[in-house]
Amino acid sequence: GGQKCFQGIIDCLYQTIKSEGVFGLYKGFGSTLAGMFFYRLFYFQIYDFLSLNRKKIENKFGKLKGSQFILEYFTSQTASILTYPLDTIRKQQMVVRTNENFVKLLFNAIVQRRFLELFRGNMIKFQEGLVASLLLRFIDEFMKKII
Repeated sequence: GGQKCFQGIIDCLYQTIKSEGVFGLYKGFGSTLAGMFFYRLFYFQIYDFLSLNRKKIENKFGKLKGSQFILEYFTSQTASILTYPLDTIRKQQMVVRTNENFVKLLFNAIVQRRFLELFRGNMIKFQEGLVASLLLRFIDEFMKKII
């Protein structure tokens, strides 16, 4: 088996700062922000688009019970799937402790591996998306009561 590298969180922080400096603690921070930005961008754009066109969709397919929840769940899952490659590169950047540029890592990952391998592990996001869609549903109902 493998040996432990660190004796606890304090030891981990100490060794990281000692070997890489304070900025070593922030490896992957830029890619985290990029991933969050694009996730929210897709999330709200898809939600707004489908919300504005909801009447057209209901007229074409009929009104479904729970259609609002389906809309929110679809929104969170689609945004998650579209941004998952960024999340994969972010994890690689933090685990491998590399200083390579995020864009270069993404390009290398697409070239060296197959593109679909960047989506490995995406299934757990469907469960996380369930929570996100429930939260969006709660916020939507809350805003209806306020306005």
